[in-house]
Amino acid sequence: MRDRGAKFDLCSFNPDHDLNLTTVRYEKNILRVVPERVYSLNGDDGRLDLTFFVNGIPVATYELKSKFKQSIDNAKVQYMKYRQPKDPKTKKPEPLLTF
Repeated sequence: MRDRGAKFDLCSFNPDHDLNLTTVRYEKNILRVVPERVYSLNGDDGRLDLTFFVNGIPVATYELKSKFKQSIDNAKVQYMKYRQPKDPKTKKPEPLLTF
């Protein structure tokens, strides 16, 4: 990533072989999984079941559903209808749901 002329490596990906010097950087990546994360800064009580962070940067969110109670279609509707990138009332962006 480049910002204002400076280059940032936010994470390192799995190298092709061990002879590559980036192996050391790849092994230092940190994956953190946070359960029940409040996603709204706008006073909403909305929660994400799981949020995945790589080196402190949120990269994915997951909505968990039980086979006995809800289907995957419920999760899709929940994301499409209730997990908007902007708060519908205040129009402020939701950081964990915005690209």
